[in-house]
Amino acid sequence: MAYFLHRLKAICVISVKKEEGGEEEQMAKILVADDDLFYRNLVADSLVAMGHEVTKAADGNEALQEWLLSEQPFDCLVLDVYMDKITGLDLLEKIREITAITNDRKKRAPVIIMTSDEKVETELEA
Repeated sequence: MAYFLHRLKAICVISVKKEEGGEEEQMAKILVADDDLFYRNLVADSLVAMGHEVTKAADGNEALQEWLLSEQPFDCLVLDVYMDKITGLDLLEKIREITAITNDRKKRAPVIIMTSDEKVETELEA
């Protein structure tokens, strides 16, 4: 899990130019969706401790609503594969469909899919 969180931090840090011309690290706005309360809080709390702004969702429907209604786009999405109502993979497909239809580049963000399922088929599907 420590390696996962280290890699997650590397993916979610955004570099922005300072007015003086240098670079400054600015932390990301991240949506964490997992139906397992323990893992949702573990990932979210770790990201908050790194300085990120985190929104948590308990299932795919809640995550979709958070994504749709967010005034400022998310910089990164962390989705569990198996969730109630809408799976993480189905949610990702819906998000891709919506961004393709609306052509809203601001809503596009890197997606990290996580699962405790060790099957190769699940990894390939993700």
